Amino acid sequence: SIRYGSWDDTAPREVWLEGEAFFAVTHTRNHQRFVVHTPDKLAVEVLGTRFNVNSRHARTQVVLEEGKVRIT
Repeated sequence: SIRYGSWDDTAPREVWLEGEAFFAVTHTRNHQRFVVHTPDKLAVEVLGTRFNVNSRHARTQVVLEEGKVRIT
């Protein structure tokens, strides 16, 4: 499942993921952040990229296809 709040032109674009999802993120003109949050309190911040996140059974795996991500 994926949850997200309301996105506007000023706030970071954030999603909360339980399960698996592939993301192909497009930059915005004002360089808004895009962050994927997982149940185990991991945050994957996109630095311009395509990547997969698998978050199941209290474990998270991030597979980078192109670009860069920051994991905290």
